Amino acid sequence: MKLLKILALIILLASPVLVYGQQGAMTIQEARIAGVEMTYLDSIFISAIHTDTSQALFKTAKEWDMVAKSYRKLLRDLSKHLNKNKYYWEQPTRMYSRAYFNSDGTIAYFLYNFIGKTAEEKPSYEQQEAFKKLANDFIVDYKFKMKADMKFAQCITTTFMP
Repeated sequence: MKLLKILALIILLASPVLVYGQQGAMTIQEARIAGVEMTYLDSIFISAIHTDTSQALFKTAKEWDMVAKSYRKLLRDLSKHLNKNKYYWEQPTRMYSRAYFNSDGTIAYFLYNFIGKTAEEKPSYEQQEAFKKLANDFIVDYKFKMKADMKFAQCITTTFMP
């Protein structure tokens, strides 16, 4: 019994390491289920741009423009990767994403949600699983154009077209 208590304590203490080691692309709901809370990530990854510039990593209009262009390029490159792997959108598909970048521009987390009022406006379960696999393949080697001396995050809502 004492051994079980010690084992339970070890697992409890190690769980933040195990949970936050699960990096990659996943829906916001999957991240939450895995114990990866956006509020926690937002506490260790500073916002690349923010309406309150005191909370932003990049402060000038020129830097903001570079961040926006770089994020749009990331999404274009992801789309090319999807197409190269024969993944095609069946209809216009809206998606919110928040990427968490290491200081060297590599992607630690790519969290997303497909947006739609009805299930018909979102990709099917099979399409969402295929997207997640391809997104994970993509982010392994991807480097965001902008780099910084600390970890940072950026979000965007986009529409993928068929």
